[in-house]
Amino acid sequence: MKKAILIFTLISVMSCASEKYELITGEWKCEKWMIKKTGKNNCKNNVFFTFNSDKTYESTIGQLNQKGKFEILGSQLICYPENALKIGVKVNELTKHTLNFTMSRSGEEETITLVRK
Repeated sequence: MKKAILIFTLISVMSCASEKYELITGEWKCEKWMIKKTGKNNCKNNVFFTFNSDKTYESTIGQLNQKGKFEILGSQLICYPENALKIGVKVNELTKHTLNFTMSRSGEEETITLVRK
């Protein structure tokens, strides 16, 4: 009985992770980038992400272009840019049309909402 429960749990976790990778795959653009402390929207039509099915990504934030690998661990999206430290964000919502996550830059909470291109 314990083995059956363990197998069922593993299958559930694996299929949930697989579904998240399917949902995130594609091209995204910034709809809203809110800085909690100031209430300022930092989205200036210059923030784009592409997540590929091979778990690689490319991003453009203003003049900064990055590429690397990514993984989803529970509610965390972790990006491993080439020649830079990893970046982890908390995913609040991931649907077919919306990716919303919270991050901290210099200790300031920021929430970004991306939509499909």
